[in-house]
Parts: sequence; C-alpha cells; structure tokens
Amino acid sequence: MLNIFDLHARNHTLVFNVKKASCAAVGKHRYVDAMLFLDEQVVPWTDKFKYLSVHFNSGNRIDIDLNPVKRHFMLPVIVC
Repeated sequence: MLNIFDLHARNHTLVFNVKKASCAAVGKHRYVDAMLFLDEQVVPWTDKFKYLSVHFNSGNRIDIDLNPVKRHFMLPVIVC
C-alpha cells in the first residue's frame, strides 16, 4: 500500500516527511519485523506517537496518553 502512495507522490511531485512518519502495530500479536519505506527511507516502528497534538500509546489497544496534556495545563497554574 505504501508503494502506491509513494508512486502517486512521485508522479505528482509530492514529498513525504519521513522524519515525522511512523508505524504502530496494535493487538496481541503486534511484533512486526517488516521494514516499510517511503521515498526510499525506512519508516520506523513505534509504540508511542503523536497525532494532532494528541499522544497515543499502542499495545493490545490504542490508548490516549493524557500526561502531556495535564503537564501543559498545570504548568501555568504552578508558576502563578
């Protein structure tokens, strides 16, 4: 599937930012040893990722990590 996206991007002069891209596996059998490529660069596998400023943890299911949000919210309260 990534091959199709990569080919379409090349044909339409689009560029993927691989530094901001990552893959996450979810479920009981989430061990993955496959290497995925975009623009001839390896896309890393991770168990934590950020999407639209929301932090996620992947495991048997995807969970939202609220700690960064709490930290960001509480910092102005503590400083004042």
